[in-house]
Amino acid sequence: MLLISKSDVTSLEIRGVGSIKGTAEIELILDGKTYREERLKGQVAFVWSGDWYSPTAEIHYRSVAVGGRELKLHYHSGRYEP
Repeated sequence: MLLISKSDVTSLEIRGVGSIKGTAEIELILDGKTYREERLKGQVAFVWSGDWYSPTAEIHYRSVAVGGRELKLHYHSGRYEP
């Protein structure tokens, strides 16, 4: 589990790229519920982005049947500045 915590966040972008030998699942949690999810297998690349008004974001990763993996996550959070 990865927990991101910042105040005054209004946008969030999470990028994942890598290679999964087998199958895995990753999900973004908002208020204790799944907000976005991906099933990962083979070469993977995904982007989750959009408005985000919570000061925290949780990412859960679960190996379903993995023989090896390399997964890099990058995130960027922004805030509104008039």
